Amino acid sequence: AVLHDRFPAMGGGERFAVEAARVLDAPIYTMYVGDVDLPDDVRVIPIRQSKYVTGPLSRLLGWKSGGMNPLEPLNVALDWTDAHPALTGYDVVFGSATLSKSYVPGSDQTVVHYPHSPPRWLYDQYRSRMAGFDYPGVGFALRAYAKLWRALDKEANDYVDRFVANSELVRERIRRYYGEDAAVVYPPITGDWRDDGDDGYFVTWSRLTPAKRTDLLVEAFAGLDERLVVAG
Repeated sequence: AVLHDRFPAMGGGERFAVEAARVLDAPIYTMYVGDVDLPDDVRVIPIRQSKYVTGPLSRLLGWKSGGMNPLEPLNVALDWTDAHPALTGYDVVFGSATLSKSYVPGSDQTVVHYPHSPPRWLYDQYRSRMAGFDYPGVGFALRAYAKLWRALDKEANDYVDRFVANSELVRERIRRYYGEDAAVVYPPITGDWRDDGDDGYFVTWSRLTPAKRTDLLVEAFAGLDERLVVAG
């Protein structure tokens, strides 16, 4: 089975989970599915759809881009611990993204986890993210929240048998912050469409959140004689 945090939108992580399910010929278990067009050839099983989408708590637990609703990811992580009874029937579970790592496996299950990256706001971007909330009381509360999250994140590493990274850079982050080695398996992306001509422009297409570092990309292009188009 493939585990993926949730499907609030069809971003890169969700597309990866779909491709992983195709390659492994496995269903995807996820906490909930938002207003998303899913492919017909992959079975996606929402575990707590009512709680997060239609139930009385759905407004309180609604997903916000960039993690701006702290209650949502915390609840998703806790719900993953005892996620779905059917999951215990799988010999191997393949986790995609961060929160699904909280799934507590059976003693005879193997867990392979593809985190994309250790949560950047907890580790390599921690200081820069906290610096944006330098208000009386707010900074202290956020640091306490981050400390709690860091403890939960590292505790969940005990459930993982094998980490897999999407690049050498992420492999180094996993080694640095988790003390674990990881195999490197690149995402299923082809570069066959690339045009090496001199005309045109570069495009970056992603969620416009601090973790994507679009600001750094814009800063880099400011010193180049190249055109950059930002979309998100």
